[in-house]
This record gives sequence, C-alpha cells and structure tokens, in this order.
Amino acid sequence: MIYKTIISIILMFSLLSCASTKVYVLGIDAKQSISDMKEKDAEKIVLGIIVSGITHIVGHHIAAELVGGDLDQQGLEEVTLNWRKLSNSDHRWISRGGFVAQTLVNTVLTSFEATRDSYFTRGYTLGTMLNMAGYQLTSPSSSGEGDWHYLDEVGGNSDFEWGLFTSIGLYNFYAINKEKGGE
Repeated sequence: MIYKTIISIILMFSLLSCASTKVYVLGIDAKQSISDMKEKDAEKIVLGIIVSGITHIVGHHIAAELVGGDLDQQGLEEVTLNWRKLSNSDHRWISRGGFVAQTLVNTVLTSFEATRDSYFTRGYTLGTMLNMAGYQLTSPSSSGEGDWHYLDEVGGNSDFEWGLFTSIGLYNFYAINKEKGGE
C-alpha cells in the first residue's frame, strides 16, 4: 500500500515533465506558451478532465452491460444490483471497466498527431492520471470499497492492474510531452 501511495504522489508531481532542454507542463512549452494560453484553451483542458471522469463511469456501465450486470449509479458509485447472479469474472470486468475505458480512450487520443497536441487531450490525460493516483490515495484495495477492493474481492489482482493502467497512463503522458522531431 505505501509503495503505491508513494508512486501515486510521484505520478501527480510528474505533471512537470522535462524533455531535452525544454520544460513542458501538459505538453505546453512552459518557457514559451503557458502565458499565451487563451481562456478557451484552459476550458478545453478542464473539459478533458471532466470527460475523463465521465468515461470512467461509463466504462463500468459498458462492462456491466457486456456481462449481464445491472448497475445503479448512486452519486459517483456504481452498485451492482444483481451481484449474486454474476460470476467472479463478470465482477472483475465491471470493477476494471472504468480504468479500461479511460485508458483506451486516452491511448487513442495520444496515438494520433491530430489529437495528441490538443488541449482537450492534455486535460483528458491529466484527468486519467489524477484518477489513477486518486484511487490509490482515497480508495486503495485495503479500504473495503472502490474498484480495487472489489477487484481483489473477486479474485483479481489490483496491484498488477494498477501498475498496468498507471504505466500506460505514464506512457500517454510522455506522448503529449515529448518534443516534436527537429525542435
């Protein structure tokens, strides 16, 4: 638990990224253009953060639909109404569904030049990273609640999956922060 908390804190502070001699914050050259950012650019970053969170919630619902689960959205928590009728495998997919959806969309957004450099993608990537870190800080598997706890409860391995999703998130973060060729 403590190592994941430390990694989560490092992950949150990795929002400041160095590539060569330039310093980037969310893929924006800090020495050149943060002060040039327009209000609409900041709004796109905030929108990306919000959509990342919504994607996480929708991912649980998609996973539940695919395995025959009946979810009830109660605030920010999803409750499986037909818990006893589903297999452990079904429960694992519902538990990880939010992270799968969030990570998949983030990977698509950072894979293409046309979307990689957008302020929306920068916000989405930030939201995904904050979600990965936030879950470890507020709802670790030992907390008795949350996605990681339920994943472990039904035979999953939250440590492995957290590491996997966080690694992909870090790679996506790197993708928006790397220097463009020749610069």
